[in-house]
Amino acid sequence: MKKLSFDEPTKEEIDIFLKESSPLKEVGLSSLGDRLIVHKIAKSLPYGSVAVEIGTHLGAFSAIIAHANRQIAVHTYDIYDDESRSLRLNEREYAEYRARCEWAFGKGQKLTLDNVTKFLSRYDNITVHKAIEGINPSFEHEIDMFIEDASHKNPQLQQTLDFWIPKIKLGGFLLIHDYAPHKSINHRHRYIDVESAVDELCKSDEWLLWNYHDSIFAIFERVKKQY
Repeated sequence: MKKLSFDEPTKEEIDIFLKESSPLKEVGLSSLGDRLIVHKIAKSLPYGSVAVEIGTHLGAFSAIIAHANRQIAVHTYDIYDDESRSLRLNEREYAEYRARCEWAFGKGQKLTLDNVTKFLSRYDNITVHKAIEGINPSFEHEIDMFIEDASHKNPQLQQTLDFWIPKIKLGGFLLIHDYAPHKSINHRHRYIDVESAVDELCKSDEWLLWNYHDSIFAIFERVKKQY
């Protein structure tokens, strides 16, 4: 695996990313820093690596990973429930969400498993999975890169971490999205359960926490593994 730098990106690095990275990244709501670090980690992974994302949404992070490194397998999971997602958004957010759905899937189209699968079909190294709430999938591979970007709330968050973390390899990466303790305590996009999960991982000598410019990922590298 290539040695990664978590320093603030240079203008040259940003320019290369914008030129090299997946055009499908534009469907995402994430910051440039989030996209950059996902691209950097994916690009550093060796042949045959496995990446898993929980919380596909419209597929931007999975597309970034698969485009950055065609030699790795990407598995992405979501419940693909357009109705429940719409209930969590305010009017402005919902209008933006609908516009992104139509950009990705076509006029009048919604977030569905079939639409996301078609949208990501240009990448033959992505497998799109339908998640079932409260039920862990069958998955036997060790993981080199894992992204948690689903509801950000317990019990889903803790159940996800409990199931997937043991599968992450020594030297692998765990990225938990929407870690934003800098936001006000009442901010609707501050997730206390995410912060609690990050705090618990920081207590373990198995994980090294990295910070990255303009990113709300908590980025953990596995430096030790208990067997």
